[in-house]
Amino acid sequence: MGMYFDEAPKTERKDIFNYSEQFEKLLSSLSEGRRLITIEGRRRTGKTSLLLSCLNEFGHPYVVLDGRAFSSSPQVRREEFVELLEDSLNAFLKRERRLGAKVVDALKHVQGLEPSAGTTAGISLRWGPKPRDTVNISTLLDALSEEAVKQKTTFVIALDEAQEFRKIMRYDLTSVLAHAYDYCRGVQFVVTGSEIGMLHKFLRVDDPKAPLYARAAVRVELPGLDADKAKEYLRQGFAQIRVRVADEMLEKVSQRFDGVIGWLTYCGFKAREEKELGERTVEEAARLARRMVAAEFRSFLGLYRSDRYEAIMKSLAGGSRTWAQLKKAVEAEEGMAIGQSEITKLLSNLEDAGFVAKSDDGAYAIPDPMVSEAALRGLSRTA
Repeated sequence: MGMYFDEAPKTERKDIFNYSEQFEKLLSSLSEGRRLITIEGRRRTGKTSLLLSCLNEFGHPYVVLDGRAFSSSPQVRREEFVELLEDSLNAFLKRERRLGAKVVDALKHVQGLEPSAGTTAGISLRWGPKPRDTVNISTLLDALSEEAVKQKTTFVIALDEAQEFRKIMRYDLTSVLAHAYDYCRGVQFVVTGSEIGMLHKFLRVDDPKAPLYARAAVRVELPGLDADKAKEYLRQGFAQIRVRVADEMLEKVSQRFDGVIGWLTYCGFKAREEKELGERTVEEAARLARRMVAAEFRSFLGLYRSDRYEAIMKSLAGGSRTWAQLKKAVEAEEGMAIGQSEITKLLSNLEDAGFVAKSDDGAYAIPDPMVSEAALRGLSRTA
C-alpha cells in the first residue's frame, strides 16, 4: 500500500486512489502511440499525480513543462517560456542519463540551442529579439522525434496546467503542437488542465481556424470522490500513518471538504504532522485551503479585472442561483442595471476558470467547498 497523505504529487500507481480506470486509459493511450491526450478535472483532483505515475510506469522518456510557473502572471513573456523549456529539457536530460549525450548531439544543430559545457549533458536556449536569435521549437521537436525513432521509443512531452500557456505574448504554442502532431511521429503530447474551459480555448481542436483543428485527442476525465469513496480514502490514509480516527470525524472531514481529494490529502497531511485528527487540525487545514483559493482567485482577477466577479461569488456562496438571481445580486451590489451580455460573459469566465459550475437545470453553483468558504469571507481579502 502506498502513502496517500503526502503533499507532493504521486509518482507511482500504488499511491493513486480510485482512478484505476483513468490510469489504464492513459497508459493504454500512450502504449497505442496516441499523439494528443488530455487529462481534465477540477483543481486538486489529482491530475499531476495521475500523469507522473503513469509516465513512470509507461517507461518512455518524458519532459514535463509545468504551467503553474505562470499561474500568478497575467501575461508571460516569450523569454520566460523559453527559460521554462530550457529548465524542463535539462531536467529530462539529467533524469535520462543513458540517452542524455545522444539527445544533446541530436539537438546541437537546432537554431538557438547550444550544448552546455562540462561533463553533464545539458543545453541552453536563446530567446533574442530577432527570429534568427531565438530557438526554433518546431525544429527542436523534429530533432527530438528523429532521435526517439532512432532509439526505438517515443518521447512524451507533458504540458501540465496547459491553459497557462495561453498567456504567452505574441506566440501561439498550438501551432508548434500542430506541426509536431503532423510530422513528429516520435513525440507524444499529454496535456492537463484544471481550468477546463480555458484549456479548451487554448487547444481549440473544434475551431476550424485554429492550428489543432480536427486533430484527434483522447480525453481522460477525473471526477471528484463521492461521500463513500472520500471516507474510504481517509480511512485508508489514516491507517497508513497509524492514526486512529472515529467514524464520526471521518464523516465530518468528508462533508467539510466534499470529496476534493487534494483537500482531503491536505487535511490528512496536517493530521500526520500532529499525529492526531481533531477539530483544531481540520480548522487549520480549512484556513490554509481558503488562503490558497483566495490566491488563485486574485490571479484570475489579474486576467479579468472586475469587482463584479466577487459579487457573483459572494452570492453563490449562499447556495446555487439562477442566471436571473445572479444578475439581480450584481445589480444590487452596484446600484445600477447591467446588460444581459455582461452577466453572461462574467459567468462564462468563472466557469472556464473552474470557480463556478452550471448544472443541467441551468443553475450555477460553486463546486469546491473551500471556494465557497473563502467567498463568504471575501475572496479578495481572505488571508
